[in-house]
Amino acid sequence: MDEKFIKKTFILAKKGEGKTNTNPIVGAILVKNNKIIGQGYHQKFGGNHAEVNAILDAEKNGNSVKNSTLYLNLEPCCNFGKTPPCTDKIISSGIKKVVCADIDPNPKVNGKGLKIMEKAGIEVKYGLLKNEANRFNEHYYWHIKNRRPFVALKIAQSLDGKIASASGDSKWITNEKSRKYVHKLRNKYDAILVGINTIIIDNSHLGVRFVKGADPIRVILDPHFRIPENAAVLRDNKVIPVTLNPKNFSTKQKELYQKLLKQGIKFITFDEKIDLEILMSKLYELNIGSILVEGGAYTFSSFLKAKLINKIYTFIAPIIIGNKNSKSAFDYLNNVKMTETVKVKKNAYKKFDENILIISYV
Repeated sequence: MDEKFIKKTFILAKKGEGKTNTNPIVGAILVKNNKIIGQGYHQKFGGNHAEVNAILDAEKNGNSVKNSTLYLNLEPCCNFGKTPPCTDKIISSGIKKVVCADIDPNPKVNGKGLKIMEKAGIEVKYGLLKNEANRFNEHYYWHIKNRRPFVALKIAQSLDGKIASASGDSKWITNEKSRKYVHKLRNKYDAILVGINTIIIDNSHLGVRFVKGADPIRVILDPHFRIPENAAVLRDNKVIPVTLNPKNFSTKQKELYQKLLKQGIKFITFDEKIDLEILMSKLYELNIGSILVEGGAYTFSSFLKAKLINKIYTFIAPIIIGNKNSKSAFDYLNNVKMTETVKVKKNAYKKFDENILIISYV
């Protein structure tokens, strides 16, 4: 019975995807006499947590939460942040038992919430469906433990492994259903990252358009500041160009640089070369906990060389592009032996009509 209700918290929590910023997605269910009397999820960053919303939902429906059991996919917080500690609300509400799938890895919590509730006389149980809970909040678990963003690549390629034709054209390799799924992915990540060539060639929008959701922050690797002034990614200030030192810009570049600064656009700059590892730390400091890298070949290769990739989404379409000059995703790796290959693991698969998606971990 406990497992059944924990699984329901996963379903509830998913409603918060793309809305909680660097916070975890959490669902909560209140049960009394084997009947659900209240439920809730973390709806937005800075808003009530799932536990509080479940309690409010029960009370709104005229249900007393006293002596009920609370189910969650993650340990309740016990620290002051944007909101008061959820443990205080749980204790004062008279809930008799708390069942959660896993401990919150945040050092400010990390089992402390469970101990506080136990000390208050609440029965506590945790560890049920722990692995599922961990994968469910993989972005959060990673960035909390490693203090840098969870990084995934999104690759769309042909049957012969090409991500663009010899002319640089890549619209469209995959079908509409695959592209719609990519927009769902964008909604789950805090930021989208591409190299400047992707912007120059495709004038990519990099927003969420085919599904309901908010646009992620757009990070553009543009060492020599070649971005066109009318680029679609400059439509608002949710963009972070990453360049080399502006003191070396031309007069025209400096004019655009100043114009973008006045629009509220923040730059990240490096003196000689963009260091991806340092960049990840800087982006984490800007409250970015997950990044979806969407191209191109040089960027994909650079992230793999730097060992910064956690996950890869590879969409494969049944077309053959051909031509030795057309690009493949990792053209810049320069591996020459089979012993140099990079092995991926835990592969999962999805189909979008004739397209196949392979989801891998590095």
